[in-house]
Amino acid sequence: MGSAGGRVAHPYGGLIELAERERRLIATRDYEGLTEIVASRAALMADLPQTAPEDAHEAIAHLIELHEENDAALKQASLGVEVELSRLRSGRAGVRRYAPAARAGQRVSESA
Repeated sequence: MGSAGGRVAHPYGGLIELAERERRLIATRDYEGLTEIVASRAALMADLPQTAPEDAHEAIAHLIELHEENDAALKQASLGVEVELSRLRSGRAGVRRYAPAARAGQRVSESA
């Protein structure tokens, strides 16, 4: 399947390492770190040959599996973010109820 030590040859091995790193970043909700992976993945994808060599098929199958798992984890994480945003919105609405009424010509800050 690849090079010595059981590792997969570049660029497929690099893509697998990125997918595994992506899994860890999703688990820790490091969304900023995920943006870095997009650029790294694009660079590695540009190095891929037009036709995959025979010895890369196992690595590609593993990559597909990793990406399906990561996509599912991202969908789950996005649901959690939606719930948190909903709670923030309802919390802000509750706080605004305690704000003093605005007088004519006076603005009330909505930063709470």
